[in-house]
Amino acid sequence: MGSSQDNKSLGELVWLPRAAAVLIGTLLPIILLSLYFRGQIILFAGLLVTLTLLLWAFAAGDRWWVLLPVAVSLGGVFFWGKKVHAYELALVLCTVPLVPILAVRKRMSIPRQPLPLSAYLLTAYMILHTLYSLYMARITGSGHTGTILRVYIRGLWPLLFALAFYALGTTRHIKSALYLMYFAAITSATLGVLGFLNPRLLYIPVINYIPPGITTGGIELRHSGLVLVPLAICMASCAAVRRHRIFHFAVAVAAALGVLLGGSRGSFAVLLVIPLFWAFIKKNYTGMAIAGALVALVLGLINTAPDLLTRLPRNVQRTLSGALITSPGEAERFYAGGSYRWHFELMARARKKWCASPGHLLLGNRVEALADTENAHAASFYQKMEISEGLGYYESGLWTVLATLGIVGAVLYGSFFVWLLRDLFAPLFKRGICDVNHAFYFLATCAASMWVIFCWGIGHFPSYELLLAIMAKALFEDQKHLHACND
Repeated sequence: MGSSQDNKSLGELVWLPRAAAVLIGTLLPIILLSLYFRGQIILFAGLLVTLTLLLWAFAAGDRWWVLLPVAVSLGGVFFWGKKVHAYELALVLCTVPLVPILAVRKRMSIPRQPLPLSAYLLTAYMILHTLYSLYMARITGSGHTGTILRVYIRGLWPLLFALAFYALGTTRHIKSALYLMYFAAITSATLGVLGFLNPRLLYIPVINYIPPGITTGGIELRHSGLVLVPLAICMASCAAVRRHRIFHFAVAVAAALGVLLGGSRGSFAVLLVIPLFWAFIKKNYTGMAIAGALVALVLGLINTAPDLLTRLPRNVQRTLSGALITSPGEAERFYAGGSYRWHFELMARARKKWCASPGHLLLGNRVEALADTENAHAASFYQKMEISEGLGYYESGLWTVLATLGIVGAVLYGSFFVWLLRDLFAPLFKRGICDVNHAFYFLATCAASMWVIFCWGIGHFPSYELLLAIMAKALFEDQKHLHACND
């Protein structure tokens, strides 16, 4: 009798949480709007951020990791006194939901093959390198520790994500992540085209978000276009309906044209190789021959009639000037002569710095920010080169890794990537891009292969490549575990 009365009392109280939620949901917007229109912007922003973080922390669940690959595909920066890149903010937001998850669940570890020792050693090595550079900046009085930290974060963020995602991240939402990455990449490339047609400052107020590419005159397309092309190929390969395949292939072609507007000869070279890699994975040797013939046709046409380039937009001239094999001196006519000089001298400085001593050969060099880093836009050619050299911005993935982290860092990177990718090629060769799982295998192997092939001339730390590789490896391990359980 008493038990039934207690249950009745509890049943009558069920409405309380709902009523509280309705009350809070009604009052909070009123409070926020009141603060905003009364000019209390700092209090408004602080309350809004706090509420957003709390909501995200308890609502994200096992989707906590999805923000990061989407933010990387989108790009852009927030300006809150200092620039905060979208992926930096996403990395912080990814850690917030882990706190309640770890507090509630006793066992969070997912049954996967353990990460190799090289993953932990590389992370620890990068952190020690960061601390040493910050310490030297402090004792030498050079300052600009924030700039130094940002350089290392470009290499550290995928390692930190890899450790957390591989141990705690579920791949249940991998399909949603692929679609969101695709949409983000389309958005970024579209904004890049708008920036090429009409460069202007565009930002979203309150959060002070500056979208990617809108102010760069199309330069952002050299990155966003290359991100979108493989994603569109994957979406087209996975599409079951013919008109959907046609649409996604059209997106891939549009993204390729966008790369031409980016003005990067290195990105153009990568663009030419991606279709060859795709045909190679599909074991479509006829397609490889056709793609190779088209590449040869483009190169032959540009080299036999370079004057045709003068009819094209300036950025496109600069992009296609990289194909001038027979007369590289012609590059000066197409706004690229100074860039060749910049790249070769910067790589020569990196090689000299790396080979300065056995210690530098093994452990690399510390990152240092010169006093005039903030005024780099007004510096001379050689001042800009000294600034880039100090920050490790060699515009070459190979020399960035060697000159900054030395042989030790390069070996650890190589060992980790081999472990991540060695199991992905076999299923990809066997079935091609037949579903979302194999789409990620393709994205990871394609990105890593392009970095290896072209790292001598373009790139930075292999961060995006590592992000895709860790996601693909976790997905492979989950599929292997699922098949083992079914058997």
